Amino acid sequence: MRQNAKRWRKLKRNSQEHLNQVSHKHTRDCAILAASFIQRAKAQIIDIFMIYMPILYFLTYVVIGNAKDFRESIWGPLVGVLLYGVIISLFLTFKAQTPGKKAYDLLLIRDDGKKVTFFLAFVRFILFLISGSIIIGILSPLWRKDRKTMYDLILKTSVVARS
Repeated sequence: MRQNAKRWRKLKRNSQEHLNQVSHKHTRDCAILAASFIQRAKAQIIDIFMIYMPILYFLTYVVIGNAKDFRESIWGPLVGVLLYGVIISLFLTFKAQTPGKKAYDLLLIRDDGKKVTFFLAFVRFILFLISGSIIIGILSPLWRKDRKTMYDLILKTSVVARS
């Protein structure tokens, strides 16, 4: 019983200081800080231009044929968004960062220090889309001290800046 209480206190202390104590292969030997809203927004814009725009171009002109048919298609935009989500999830799974996050030296880590899985990264993307529709979920880093979005809170992840 006493050992469980000691373990519980240690777990609680570690969860409160997770950003300082996280042991992740991409964050070893460097200080980490929560990424600012501006850094995250800039990284997202880079990802859109480097990944999503080429997907849309390919779907519009190679697969469907022209922009008019793409706009009238129900499946074209849906396939584009899902393909973008899969590619982003693969980047986050294998490198813990997308090209945009790499440009600003940002990483996605789990609060418990474990590796981000593909499923977790894809669910995070789906929650990103949902929170984007209600706007408050994406803007929450502006007033939170830990700078987490709604989907970071739900999935227990953090976007951190390496320094």
